Amino acid sequence: MSEPRRSRRYLLAVGCAALLAVTPARAATLTFLSEVPAPSGVGFTELAVSPDGKHVYAYAGTGGDLVAYARDAGTGALSFVEEESMNVLSGFPLALSPDGSSVYASVFAFRRDAVTGELDVVQTFTTNPGMIDAVSPDGEHAYSATSTWGIGVWDRDPTDGSIRVIEVHDSPASFDPEHLAISADGAHVYVPDVESAPGWSVRAYARDAATGELDTIQIVGGGTSKYRVPRSGRIYLSPDQVHAYLVVSDWPYPGGLGNEIAVLRRDPATGRLTFVQNLTMERCLSSDRACCRPDSLGLPHRMALEASGERVFVVNAGYQDFGEAGITVLGRDPGSGALTFLEILPKTALGAGTPIAATLSPDGLHLYVSTAEATVEVFAVGASPAAPLATECKLAGKSLTIRNAGPGDLLEAAKAVARDTTIVVPPPGSPDDPTCNGDAPGTVRATVRFQSDASGQDTGEIGLPCENWTTLGKVGRATFGYRYRDPARASGPCSDIKLMGTKLLKITCDNKGGAVLGYDLVEGTDEGRVSAVLTTATTRYCASFDDHNGKDGSDGKKFLGRSQPAPSSCP
Repeated sequence: MSEPRRSRRYLLAVGCAALLAVTPARAATLTFLSEVPAPSGVGFTELAVSPDGKHVYAYAGTGGDLVAYARDAGTGALSFVEEESMNVLSGFPLALSPDGSSVYASVFAFRRDAVTGELDVVQTFTTNPGMIDAVSPDGEHAYSATSTWGIGVWDRDPTDGSIRVIEVHDSPASFDPEHLAISADGAHVYVPDVESAPGWSVRAYARDAATGELDTIQIVGGGTSKYRVPRSGRIYLSPDQVHAYLVVSDWPYPGGLGNEIAVLRRDPATGRLTFVQNLTMERCLSSDRACCRPDSLGLPHRMALEASGERVFVVNAGYQDFGEAGITVLGRDPGSGALTFLEILPKTALGAGTPIAATLSPDGLHLYVSTAEATVEVFAVGASPAAPLATECKLAGKSLTIRNAGPGDLLEAAKAVARDTTIVVPPPGSPDDPTCNGDAPGTVRATVRFQSDASGQDTGEIGLPCENWTTLGKVGRATFGYRYRDPARASGPCSDIKLMGTKLLKITCDNKGGAVLGYDLVEGTDEGRVSAVLTTATTRYCASFDDHNGKDGSDGKKFLGRSQPAPSSCP
């Protein structure tokens, strides 16, 4: 194969630099700064920042264009350095060596000039177990994973970056790889298989540091898809190396059958993985994207993790009502590895086109996103918030009943039921998990409140001690949930609460046993609209009710609300 065609245009102007407003009330997580066009007019499928942060490399598999940009560390702006046109098919990876001396794209190995960012061809691969996905941390070996050849293990010459095949591990007859990740200590390699139904699997390998050869440790599986569909899978390791994140996507074949992010715990000593959480992308039956948080994944395609491990940025292709195209920001719990929704930044708010790939600069100050509209967008990354954004999960209400035994009687009871397919339950170990998780009994991780916007009746936040909460169902299932039980009302007026994913929120409270509910219907007073709210660390689940058949509470005995749509906001 001939060497790639090179062109250099050193004076190409950087694109727009206008700042765009972002809708969240707090300081923006991402602020659009600038953009540069792809010289070929084709969107880049891969992006990588050099380890020294001086250059960004963008690869558009279709047509084979590999473009080098110089990066301004202060502004994040990119300026064109050169273009390598290789004229090969799409879908191949882009990899840099840990020391930044080599760049691998398509069937070419390049030597990188650390000062100018320019690339010179060192080698064209003549043997074919795929294209290079990653280089080991010691720089001695390179690895590839393709559905055609399996896993390729390559010996690498650190002096010039040239490579030669050592072995082909696990042929496609046994599974269908397309990407891999290497642990920071070089001891383990992880390869996802997302083409085999049902669900997905990840293979964990032990790596021989001397020879580079791999030995299978484990195959762990999961996921929710029951269909064999054309899918892609990318695996990422957290900066602390104790969790792995698998992004499974139908993109660019939308259909919502297999789009998800799986969270796995990693044992750094053995390399073994344990399933923690699955965030699925389901058709949202409500216009409330914040409540229907998995839908906000919107065909997840790539992921970028902050070096601090606090946040994860997911680029979404989006498709019709399967979530919005844009960037989903997820908070990461460093203990459990669980991900919680923070916000969705649609492309209309960011100025970006439909995202394809993303990468963070080593200093964490800038996020680079390639788009289907053939640009690379530059975003400033804001400081992590002190606490995750409060998410309002607004639910359609089935019924709310508030009773007094009679005018002036202090016997009070309230029962609320909401049935809504958009209910999303936090995973175990996450900040919103209401159980103790090692905290002392009496720790309050969730509260309940009943309040009227007309009469002023308000129970205030009723604490729900963690020891009274248990889990319901199987972790990872859509109907997984939690139950609060205190039949003696020893901890307060609430005796029974259920929170079940895609199904039910049910709250039962009264002042039996000496507990004080603090909501007393007053004769002659119309309660107006009454809300029931369950609050966890970062989420407020609420349903609001108007009276039904004149049961507005003005008789001092009963308020009744039925079949109400989700409110516009939580009180």
